[in-house]
Amino acid sequence: MQKLLPNTKGFGLIAVLAVVVVLGVIGGGGAYVYHQNHKTKPATKTSTTSKSDGSSSTKPKPVADVYAGWGTYTSAKEGLSFRYPSGWITRADPCVNPATQAVGECIKIDSPVRTGSPYVFELGYYWNSGTNIGPSQVYETQPLTVKGSTSSLYLTAESAGNPNGGVCDLNLVTQNYPIGKDSSVSSVVPSQKQQGVVFALSASMRPSAGAQNTPCYSLSEYKTQPDYQDLLKVFESVQYS
Repeated sequence: MQKLLPNTKGFGLIAVLAVVVVLGVIGGGGAYVYHQNHKTKPATKTSTTSKSDGSSSTKPKPVADVYAGWGTYTSAKEGLSFRYPSGWITRADPCVNPATQAVGECIKIDSPVRTGSPYVFELGYYWNSGTNIGPSQVYETQPLTVKGSTSSLYLTAESAGNPNGGVCDLNLVTQNYPIGKDSSVSSVVPSQKQQGVVFALSASMRPSAGAQNTPCYSLSEYKTQPDYQDLLKVFESVQYS
């Protein structure tokens, strides 16, 4: 009796087709996973700006001008300048050096009267008209960074030779005087333009503009005045052209 052989040819074709289908599924899944893991991320926005040469740089933030709207006084003889608040009142002050009778260059600038304060600040600049002050008690000294100056400059609060003490003046000086001690304070600064000439930049608190022979006050009284911080900024603005 003749045995029937299985149809191995048809079975092999089916097996091949199954393998192809499985490989297709595996390949498609792999491609999907690869595509998901390699998506192009959107570019992150930056605050950079492009230059004409193709490079880029971060745009700096603008710096506020603390002297915006202020006036400027410039000494024609010394080449020194300083800023002062726009609401302060300037007045000419013709001056003559008492020792040489030479005409100097002077100006006075007064802070306005403020509500709640009976005092004003009188700022004075005197070229070739300053004098040395005798022994004074120093209450505070602050170093100043003065552009163009050939020497170190300081702002000192001192008694201006008053034997009763108290702050009589704030002065631009060339020495860092010890605080709390009596010192021979020189309230003048040597000129950088003319040998043998000195100038002074000082301020004092007064009961009214132009008042004479005013008393001295405590440093705390100075500091509680509405315009005190602006007065400090005046001295901090000093520079040479």
